[in-house]
Amino acid sequence: MALRTFSKEKTAFHRDTAMPIRTSIKEKDISFNSVIVTQDFLRIEDGKKDIFETPFKKNSKWMYHIAGSQIVASLDNISHKFFYGDDDGQHSLRWNIYSKCDLPFCTNSWAKIFSPSEEYKEYIAEDIVSAFKGSLVISFELPESVLEIFTENNIPYIDFSNYPIRFLPDYFYGVRTNVTEWYERIQKCALDYHIVNEFARITQAKASRIALFDSVEQCSVLFLGQMPIDSSLICDGEIANEDFVKEKLLESSLKYPNLYYKPHPHNKQAGSIIEYCSSLKVKIADFNIYDCFGCGKFVKIIGLSSGGIFEAKFFGLESERFLKKKYF
Repeated sequence: MALRTFSKEKTAFHRDTAMPIRTSIKEKDISFNSVIVTQDFLRIEDGKKDIFETPFKKNSKWMYHIAGSQIVASLDNISHKFFYGDDDGQHSLRWNIYSKCDLPFCTNSWAKIFSPSEEYKEYIAEDIVSAFKGSLVISFELPESVLEIFTENNIPYIDFSNYPIRFLPDYFYGVRTNVTEWYERIQKCALDYHIVNEFARITQAKASRIALFDSVEQCSVLFLGQMPIDSSLICDGEIANEDFVKEKLLESSLKYPNLYYKPHPHNKQAGSIIEYCSSLKVKIADFNIYDCFGCGKFVKIIGLSSGGIFEAKFFGLESERFLKKKYF
């Protein structure tokens, strides 16, 4: 399900997705005397100046101020703290976990332990349980492997994530919890998709008047690019790389005569893919993504795992996701 944030003071829920990962626990079986606010403390981004430091620490405080503070305020006399997993550099939880798994400290290793894996669980469970036992965890986009360990050890969590609906003026967040009763309460507060459908209709009306799309052929297909390091690109213990993107571009160019590639606006490393598109005679879509969805010229949206593939259905477009993953 997804949490829709209208402002810092007002929130509501949006219904979607299924029960928490793999299994759940009952409210009567949990107890906690503190709250820990955290995020993906196992994430590693190659090329960062200090790979020992957990990336995007601001996400924890961002999510705390949006939702976590309201949860903490509802609990009587329970303190909270932020946990990033990178204290003490080479003696940090991050470093210890990768050392125990005998994995190099790099992005590919993050992909290996991101999803539940019996191969690595025995090496990471003890340290994670030790750090979080006796606490309620409020988190932002924690790895599925960590959430599974929480559930197996009766550690309650409420995990938030960026939800793949981005064309509305308000933020939407995914919400999952491993406590059955909490999930059921949240579900009762969920909003319906009719609001999303209305904004899609308005976006389509605006895009239909944009002259830039006059040169785009009818029945075109749009391939959505992504940032090179993203948890949605992790599948079966590996993170899809540029070679995989090029492989799918080649396959798609042979299948669709009018194929366009839309680079991610924040990907500064997209140059080689754009050059490859030129060799395949794949056109570059230098347009706003939602104007593309609404202009009436594109009939199908494809890509590896972009949230835009999910959004396409609200515009009545066919879509195809090349990375087949659970929970999305």
